[in-house]
Formats: sequence, C-alpha cells, structure tokens
Amino acid sequence: MNITQFESPRARESHEELKLALGTENNPAQWMMFMETVERLLPELSEQGRLPKEVLTRTFIGQLGFESWKEYVESSEGLNWKIGGWNAYRRAWSSVKVAPYLREMEIKAGWVNSLARSLAKDGLDFPETKADLDALLEQQERLRSEAKENTQSALKERVIQLSAQVEELKVLLGAKENETNALEKQLILKDGEIAAMQLQLRGQTETSALQVEKMQIELDAERAQFKVLKNENEQLKNELNQPVKISRIEALKLALFGS
Repeated sequence: MNITQFESPRARESHEELKLALGTENNPAQWMMFMETVERLLPELSEQGRLPKEVLTRTFIGQLGFESWKEYVESSEGLNWKIGGWNAYRRAWSSVKVAPYLREMEIKAGWVNSLARSLAKDGLDFPETKADLDALLEQQERLRSEAKENTQSALKERVIQLSAQVEELKVLLGAKENETNALEKQLILKDGEIAAMQLQLRGQTETSALQVEKMQIELDAERAQFKVLKNENEQLKNELNQPVKISRIEALKLALFGS
C-alpha cells in the first residue's frame, strides 16, 4: 500500500493531522493533545484500541487500506510508532479522564502511569483535586526524604559497625602475624640445629669410616703376617719330620769314637 494513493482526501487530512498531533517528546503534554485528536477523529476506537471490522471500513484508517488500529500504528506508512507507546498513552489517558485537572499540567504519560501504579499499590485512586494531588505529592516527597534519611542513618551506623569490626580484625591479624613471625623464627632455629646435627653426624660417620678402614688395613696386615708365620711354621714342621741323613765318614767316626 502506498499512502500517497489515498482515495479520500479527507482520509489523508485525518492521517496528517493525527501524525502531527503525535509530535515529539519536546512538549511533556503533547501526548494528551494526541489522545484528544484520536478521540475526535476516531470516536469509534475503544479504550482498548480496537475497531470492529464493520466500523473499520468507515474510518479513515480503513479507507487508507489498513486492516487494524495496530497495523496503522506500527506501519511505516501509518504512524510509524510502537503499539507499546500507544498502550502507555492509553493507560495514562484513562487516569486523566478520572482526574481532569491533570490535563492542565505539563506532565508526561510515564509520570501519570507511575503515579497510578503507586496509588493502586496502596489501594488509592487519583486525588479529586489539584490541591489534593499537591498534598499527596508533598507527603510522598516527605516520606521519601525521611526514608532516605533513615537509610543514610542506617548506612552510617552500619559503616561505624563495620569500621569497628575492621579494627578488631586488624588487631587479630597483628596478633596472628606476631605469632607467625615467632613460629618462623623457631623454625629457622630448628633448621639450624638440624643442619648442625646433620653436619656432626656426617663428621662422625666419616671418622668412623676412616677408623674402620684403618682397622681393616691393620687386620689385613696381621692376616698376611700370620700367613707368613704359619708358612714358616709348616716349613719347620716339615723339616723336623724329615729323617736325619749323615755321611759315611761321620758314621765311621761315630762307630770308632762314639758321639
């Protein structure tokens, strides 16, 4: 569909007027001008934003070729807007109808909806007059201020408590550090003692090894000497066991002269 091909000049004029009324957010109350224009140009549009099919064709929206209000709102050839924006305007406008004095105020739709939600949460309706609204807003501001002060006081008290806890932790940390340092010194001393003992044991072990080596050498020498003596002794025994041999002359001498 091409919006430049309107069959009805009146439909085009209505569209341009409504688009112009939508305007921008530069004027906080522009949205109320838009809603008034909607009601004037589309009195058939329900508060929920619906147009019955049989009614749609008689409106400028139907004459432009759109099949629903939503399509017209979101189409680039329509209002080129968001249906969520329309719903926000619609809710705020229902509050303006309940409290008509809001129409004279420079307020945005979002502000009206936020206030309506706040009142509904407390089971309240919009104040009947501007004076009642001002009193309500003043009361809310006072309550917010008191709540802020209470919150700040509570935060200050909490900060004081946390600061005290931090100081206690610092003292405990200092004590733990001192204890740790003392243990570290003890460990250093113990390490020194262990190193000295290891050195002493190493020295004793080396000395004992030298003594054992010396004794082994002496034992080997004595064994060698014993072996020599044993051999000499065996030799003597062998010699003693040998029969005595004498010459013929010595035997004649013994026979003639005796021993």
